[in-house]
Amino acid sequence: MSHPILRSLFAVLPLVLFACGGDAAPKAEEAARVAPAPPAAPTPPAPGVDKGEAPSDPFGYYFLDAEKPIPGWAAEIDHLHLSTFDMKGEEMVTVPLYGFIRPKAGDDYRLVDLQQDGALFSFTTQEIGGVAFAFEGRFLKTGNFPEAPPEGVVLSGRLRRLQGGKATGEMNADFVYTQGD
Repeated sequence: MSHPILRSLFAVLPLVLFACGGDAAPKAEEAARVAPAPPAAPTPPAPGVDKGEAPSDPFGYYFLDAEKPIPGWAAEIDHLHLSTFDMKGEEMVTVPLYGFIRPKAGDDYRLVDLQQDGALFSFTTQEIGGVAFAFEGRFLKTGNFPEAPPEGVVLSGRLRRLQGGKATGEMNADFVYTQGD
């Protein structure tokens, strides 16, 4: 360290570190102790983002992919049902998309605020006993599902369990399809 510039630099360095808050190591330790922020809620796509093509008829039953880990709160869900028809007396009529989450026990959680824009799909459910669900995701397959049932994961996104309006559980949810009986 015989060069005069290096000696000057090493003489000033401790002062600079002290003025800037000292050693960086304690800050790294402090940052490691701070709890990570909860994941941000999914945001709608920016204008111009490819929204993809929606299925022409998504009627059917959607089950969480059993090949992936499912948290306890979500294991209580039997299936998500989507429908595009209803009975009017003896006649079957086409209606706007509606549905519900059916738990393994208890009442169905009717979908409210259901939105579909291309392949993008989201909903919340009514509250039952202070509990509701919310989903934001997208259809991964297209077509008329009842006529040509797709295989594999067909709907993927973020599923949340809400209690009193606050998320008490979240998961990346992949749904597989069956047309039913």
